[in-house]
Order: sequence, then C-alpha cells, then structure tokens
Amino acid sequence: MQNLILTIHVVLAVSLVGIILLQKTGEGALSGLGGSAGASGLGAIFSRKSAGDFITKLTTGLAIAFMLTSIMLTILVRQQLKAQEAIIDGVAASRVLE
Repeated sequence: MQNLILTIHVVLAVSLVGIILLQKTGEGALSGLGGSAGASGLGAIFSRKSAGDFITKLTTGLAIAFMLTSIMLTILVRQQLKAQEAIIDGVAASRVLE
C-alpha cells in the first residue's frame, strides 16, 4: 500500500512541476508553448483564456492530490513506526522477565 501511494506521489510531483512550467508567466519557463504566435503550440487547440483556466484547475487538482498523498504517507509511516516500537517493547519486556 505504501509503495503504491509513494509511486502516485512521485508521479504527482513530476506532473505538478511540468504543469507549473506550462503556465504562462510572461517571459520565462515554457510560456512559448502557450501559442502566443498564431497557430503554433497549444494555441491551436485551446484559446488563451480556456487554456489558462484549464491549466489553473489542473494545477489546483494536482496540488490537492499531492497534499493528500503526503498526508497519507505520513499516517502510514507513523503507524509502521508504532508497530515497530510495540515489537521492540515486547522483546525488551520478555528479556526483563527472563
């Protein structure tokens, strides 16, 4: 379970970086893909406003999913550590009784 969530988390992180670079920032990043020069790039598929709205919503969704997987991984690791502590405490208690 933890490996699956970790894999999803990594995919979300890479996707989030990519989609942030696709956003129009004016001068930098990958704003040339926005299609500001005629029918090249993503401009041929999306109008400027609809592409911006779509990318903004996609970024928000990816960020929320990234935060949720972060919380889920934290909970899973905490439970795993508690189980390990219980095993260690059990072994220590049995040695004291011997």
